[in-house]
Amino acid sequence: MTMTTVNKTRNTIGMVISGIVVLAMLASTGNKLIGGEGVTAFLTERGLGGKVLIIGIIELLCVIAFVIPKTNNIGFFLLTSYLGGAIVTELSAGEMPVPGVALNTLLWVGTYLRKPEIFGLD
Repeated sequence: MTMTTVNKTRNTIGMVISGIVVLAMLASTGNKLIGGEGVTAFLTERGLGGKVLIIGIIELLCVIAFVIPKTNNIGFFLLTSYLGGAIVTELSAGEMPVPGVALNTLLWVGTYLRKPEIFGLD
């Protein structure tokens, strides 16, 4: 296998993983923007019920920044931070933060495979 083939394969795998994260985040965003009962109840129990729409808008802006090539790097860091907040919210509720940790891990792996230079590893 040549180095070019390895890089193309690595980039393709990274794009697929990143695409999974984007789809999951868009589903989460949509649930917040339409006021889904489950997410609204969860956030209301944490004192964030009146902020579901703004949280959904912030999440959407982070995803948009991530998918635009020129803003991908800042989008990566914004999504990482957003998911960190989701993890803390789940932990504060006494729940295991599996969704947040899983998405954050996939976000990091997908971005690393596509853009190792972000991590100083090019």
